[in-house]
Amino acid sequence: ITPSDATYVVPDVFVTKRNGRWNVELNPETAPKIRVNPEYAMLANGSSSSSSSSRNTVKSNEKSEADNTFIKENLQEARWFIKSLHSRNETLMKVSNKIVEHQKGFFEYGEEAMKPLVLHDIAEAVGMHESTISRVTTQKYMHTPRGIFELKYFFSSHVSTEGGGECSSTAI
Repeated sequence: ITPSDATYVVPDVFVTKRNGRWNVELNPETAPKIRVNPEYAMLANGSSSSSSSSRNTVKSNEKSEADNTFIKENLQEARWFIKSLHSRNETLMKVSNKIVEHQKGFFEYGEEAMKPLVLHDIAEAVGMHESTISRVTTQKYMHTPRGIFELKYFFSSHVSTEGGGECSSTAI
């Protein structure tokens, strides 16, 4: 592998243990704070300019109305985009917290303590569709004291044990 072939993983969430509890936090580098510039928001509420001649006034008002519509539409789109990012981050946090809660043994003791977990389990726990959980966990990474793992890593099928229980295939 040459240096140009190397790919670096930037974790989406950090998992740390503080005061005996596992905490999940968004990586601020992957979840920057985005906002609409208040000056642009005020432009959408601004009044149109007018000229001295009636002909110029009509053209100016038409242009101002078109400009105003353009600004309002883009402001609405920007706000929708910010809301979507916020929603994505909330979903990522919900899913990550449920994974940590379910796989607490892994965080404490390592792979041998991994429990069976499927997308359906997390989907039910957070009240979302399995396909949403699949998208949220694909190419999203968690930085833990045990290393960096793709969220998909924490999902594994189960294998029945001789004693009638279940064991994670990852633990095996």
